[in-house]
Amino acid sequence: MDALELFHRLRPDLVMTDVYMPGMTGLEVTQTLRRDHPHLPIIILSGYDEFENARAAMRWGVNHFLLKPAEVEEIESVLREVLLEQDVRERHEQLERTYKQEIGRVVPYLRKLFLH
Repeated sequence: MDALELFHRLRPDLVMTDVYMPGMTGLEVTQTLRRDHPHLPIIILSGYDEFENARAAMRWGVNHFLLKPAEVEEIESVLREVLLEQDVRERHEQLERTYKQEIGRVVPYLRKLFLH
């Protein structure tokens, strides 16, 4: 099963991938996922310190690019940061939806009040 099939089957909250994998590279997976999931947190872990890979990862909106071997503390810190960013974004979207609903309810009342 390739990375994209696994993603569509499991629907994870974030993706952590390697750059070099059989089939698609982590960069190709990122590029494909970004089209349909622009806010999905993606972390790339690579054993190769190649600038071109890091630059491509940033171009496709990867949240973090870590080099192997990464310390457990570094991975934990990155995961906490990414999940916090995701939580803040989701809360912001919820507040925006609530705001729009409230405006939708208040505007007709204000129109009636001020135009009649």
